[in-house]
Amino acid sequence: MEQKIPLSELRSADKRDVAPYTRTLTQEEKATLAETIAEVSQNVDDKEEAKKEATKMFADEIKELKARRKELLKQKRTGYADAHGETFTFFRPDERMKYTYDSKGDLVMSGRMTADEFQLAIPTGVIDIKKASNA
Repeated sequence: MEQKIPLSELRSADKRDVAPYTRTLTQEEKATLAETIAEVSQNVDDKEEAKKEATKMFADEIKELKARRKELLKQKRTGYADAHGETFTFFRPDERMKYTYDSKGDLVMSGRMTADEFQLAIPTGVIDIKKASNA
């Protein structure tokens, strides 16, 4: 068989079908390939960069959500939550203890007085919490 036959002879083929095949590129097609490859490569690079940015954004959001979940689980497990507000501390040098209350009057913390706190409490006089609560 020849490499090329006249178009008029195509009608006399034994079988006619539509199927995939490999063909030779024209010189024009070969010339535009480099340009097309460059465009596709740029598009791939743009998509990769967008993917990195989206991944970082989601990673940051997930990190914040995990931290929030961890805090909520801790609160559920312990029954306590961290708070921020005005507190009032009373020193009891006779017990070497200090008691801290929130603005609602609830005891939020108690513990041993430090040496500095003990020194501060002695000269100023101390209000006895037990006596103050009975008044």
